[in-house]
Amino acid sequence: MFADKKQSPGIIRGHGLKKVWARRGGKIVRASLLVFDGNKCLDSKSDKKDEKEKTLGHCIPIKDAKAALDSLGIGYILHSTHSHKPDFPRRRALILADMGGKEDLAACVNWVVQKIVEHVKENTDHGLVLVNAPKNCDMERTWLLPCLATPDADYEVFFSPDDAPALDVEGARAWWDERQAAEKKLDLALQQTERTHYASRADHDSNSTIARFNRENGGDWIEDLLMGAGYPLAWRKPEETRLNKPGGKKDPGVTIRTGSRGDWITYSHHKNGRLSGKVWDAVALFAEFKHGGDQRAALRR
Repeated sequence: MFADKKQSPGIIRGHGLKKVWARRGGKIVRASLLVFDGNKCLDSKSDKKDEKEKTLGHCIPIKDAKAALDSLGIGYILHSTHSHKPDFPRRRALILADMGGKEDLAACVNWVVQKIVEHVKENTDHGLVLVNAPKNCDMERTWLLPCLATPDADYEVFFSPDDAPALDVEGARAWWDERQAAEKKLDLALQQTERTHYASRADHDSNSTIARFNRENGGDWIEDLLMGAGYPLAWRKPEETRLNKPGGKKDPGVTIRTGSRGDWITYSHHKNGRLSGKVWDAVALFAEFKHGGDQRAALRR
């Protein structure tokens, strides 16, 4: 199908409408389809204005996206989309799953994203970062059917084998429930540690040297410092980044987020490690990794 504008018939992810469906006004009772859009950006830091649009497969070749989907062993369709260009890659993955509602949808989306991350990191040299966009878990959203921007535009499409099963929703839900419980446990541990174990000297004066240093060096700065020290990136969301421990691929226990003081902090959930047992703000990390732990020397930079 050729469309001179980005307009064509659309699809919805489910069925069982409670009322007459409109663009965003219908109410879907059950969902049968996961939909992931792959956009142009490799790294979510590189184009913040497009933050909400970053989903599956940023910038990786479509053949690698196909290999990642094949590794899931489930039914899918993968195709390039209306805006696809060689220097501006865009693609969409459609995955079959019989989901009962928003909770099942969230579980399946997060399971797929995690498995794709693991496959790409282990089998390619792409620095893939996935951001779970809100539209992934929107029950009522619509998507356009495949169409071309120009009559001679490139179009690619791949299918799973005919006998590929739908995604195991119960398995994904069990995985997601376990992960959410673990995240809540880690959050409580961080809150308790934050009250008593800041690595830098306690200093609540907003005009102090420590406070100014922390304001000037936020989450991106901390992330760059730790990645430079050998902590590999696991995943990134707007409100939090997770890193693996040095030498690890599947142990994202180092979190970067805002703390109770309003500064960006780091905390390691690993039992043993250089960062374990304390909450690290920017000045403490700078002292630890650049000045042998000497905070006075770090502040004289």
